Amino acid sequence: MKVAEQGDTQAQFIVGCYYNKGEGIKEDKEEAFKWWKKAAEQGHITAQFNIGCHYSKVNGGKEDKKEAFKWWKKAAKQGDAKAQYNIGVYYDNGWGVEVNMDEAFKWYMKAAEQGLAKAQFKVSQCYALGLGTDIDPEKSEMWKEKAIKNGYKK
Repeated sequence: MKVAEQGDTQAQFIVGCYYNKGEGIKEDKEEAFKWWKKAAEQGHITAQFNIGCHYSKVNGGKEDKKEAFKWWKKAAKQGDAKAQYNIGVYYDNGWGVEVNMDEAFKWYMKAAEQGLAKAQFKVSQCYALGLGTDIDPEKSEMWKEKAIKNGYKK
């Protein structure tokens, strides 16, 4: 705890995880959020992802789609595949941002290229329907096969 209090981002993240799951300490989601936020503000990628989850209500936080988008975008820019996928979903649905299928496709593709099966399936759909890209049945089938190979299930 002392290292986290001194500003070490990894320690802050870990303390947040302990509070989130109640490991060796009483479970406290708000305390977890506090520690993750400290780490996230210093650029910790997984903490940024978790803060996005908090604001999307995944971690029981108060829903704020703009804040979720903001934090996931920070993690996405650092290469987090799940955050990249979530950014695609938000652009796709207009949650916290204007609908923008070109941007949605771009972020789905970034996550798909890292092997995230659900992103690969979304890329397949985009190619099949011409959403944010040109219709390309061959690329659609290729990405669908990759998604299935990587465990995608509807």
